[in-house]
Amino acid sequence: LKGEAVSTGADAPVPLWMDIPPYPYDPAKAKQLLAQAGYPKGFPLTLNTLAMTPGAQLPIVGEAVAMYWKAIGIDVKIVPTEWGTVRSEIIGGKATDYLWIFRNLPFFDSIQAMDLDYDVKGVFCTYGTPESVDKYTKAKMELDPAKRDQLIKEFGLFAKEEASMVFLVFANQPYGVSKKVGNWPTIRIRPSNIDMITHP
Repeated sequence: LKGEAVSTGADAPVPLWMDIPPYPYDPAKAKQLLAQAGYPKGFPLTLNTLAMTPGAQLPIVGEAVAMYWKAIGIDVKIVPTEWGTVRSEIIGGKATDYLWIFRNLPFFDSIQAMDLDYDVKGVFCTYGTPESVDKYTKAKMELDPAKRDQLIKEFGLFAKEEASMVFLVFANQPYGVSKKVGNWPTIRIRPSNIDMITHP
């Protein structure tokens, strides 16, 4: 499970996922779902926080998230760590049942992002089940553009329902440029921000 800086007011939004509604903020519903899952009193949870470059604000984001979770009965233990440790555990296959705050980069298309997060043969795969592998593979291998678009949209809906990631916030990052640099289009898309993509 992964928290990441998300959402977009994108210059080039991802149309395949534009109409997927966001998760609502509903603490009462969250408590109800916990009870239905067999955790009426919540459960203990370890949240690893780390700062990145850019991403100095990530530990603060983690603390805020922990307060929201504690409000619905989850006993959150924050463990400050650093990216080198988390990266080693991911690559070494030791990051199963693992929660950390993370900042991700933009991608030009949804398949590129799906490759990073859902390809179980990839180094940084963060979510893999038999069903996700099947849906990902079908979308990746489809040659007909219209059919591929439909499969990608279905995968987006599936990933949202599975809560394959915990989508948190879009964080602007500053750029330093001189007057010699003209305007350029910025790409602010993380296509796996499935439930947070909105019209610009």
